[in-house]
Amino acid sequence: MTDGEPAGFRPILAPMRHPAVWLLAAVLVLVPFVTTHAEPEPAPRPPIHALSVTLEPSTHRIVGEDRIRFRDGRVEDNVFHLSPALTVTSVSAGGLDLKTPQRAKDGSFRIPAGGSEVVIRYEGTIHEGVKKEESLSWVRGDGTSGTIGEGGVYLSPAAGWYPMTERHRLAEVSIETRIPAPWLTVTQGGVPKRSEVQVDGKTWNVAKGSAGIPTDGIALVAGKFVTKSREADGVTVSTYFYPQDEALQDLWLDEGIATVKRYTPILGTYPHEKFDIVANFFQTGYGMPGWTLLGDRVIRYVSAKAPRMGGKIPPGSLDHEYVHGWFGTG
Repeated sequence: MTDGEPAGFRPILAPMRHPAVWLLAAVLVLVPFVTTHAEPEPAPRPPIHALSVTLEPSTHRIVGEDRIRFRDGRVEDNVFHLSPALTVTSVSAGGLDLKTPQRAKDGSFRIPAGGSEVVIRYEGTIHEGVKKEESLSWVRGDGTSGTIGEGGVYLSPAAGWYPMTERHRLAEVSIETRIPAPWLTVTQGGVPKRSEVQVDGKTWNVAKGSAGIPTDGIALVAGKFVTKSREADGVTVSTYFYPQDEALQDLWLDEGIATVKRYTPILGTYPHEKFDIVANFFQTGYGMPGWTLLGDRVIRYVSAKAPRMGGKIPPGSLDHEYVHGWFGTG
């Protein structure tokens, strides 16, 4: 014990005078920090879905094909999720046909490793009822995970209307849809290219949309819409309204253009090619990547305020949903 040390004190390291001893001690202290600081394993890159679906509202039916390319190379031993209401009709991986997989009660199934692309074909009906929101203070409005019917089509990711992998949180999805005329589909991604095809004397509307930025889920709606578009700051702003509300389109396009111009200097370039203002057959106020889904009564209610606002809908009517395009819906 040296002068000034408390009774019973013993140094952890005894005095070391030789330089080599000090060097060895330094190495022993530093080595654990070097060896235990491993780089985190990188997250898997989002797979690319090339999704093609045919919708028949009169029979609640969907027929789909999803070509999923895994950019990490070989397909891992993946679990896929698809609504148990839908039947998987065929599966191939790496160009080889596989036995139709067994499904769990929740509709999930496993595809063994092999190749870099999986093709899943499926079909069935989706027709969940819409739950009405009775509260006057509702925010989200009426709800359903998914329904295909004569009144309209609404398919959220929760409806399981296309295969999603358990391993990948995000995905890039390009979508081609086919639906009987005069129905039109709306979803996320790029500005769709629309065309008509004749099959057995029946006219089908076809929409092809390129993949946008990776997202954690895809929603799709369809209705007998009339549509109109304008552009501002590189963003295509479109309305998809029911024919009885066709006269309200310019009102909402004016506010849509004003909203784009209001936020470009604040937040920068909008991260999506388009911003669609879409009417819904049940009452909602949803914001999705590149579009918003508003109940038809909501649209009429807000539009009725225009005469008291100088012929414009109230400022801020679209801001909340538009800004979702940057920050998501979480």
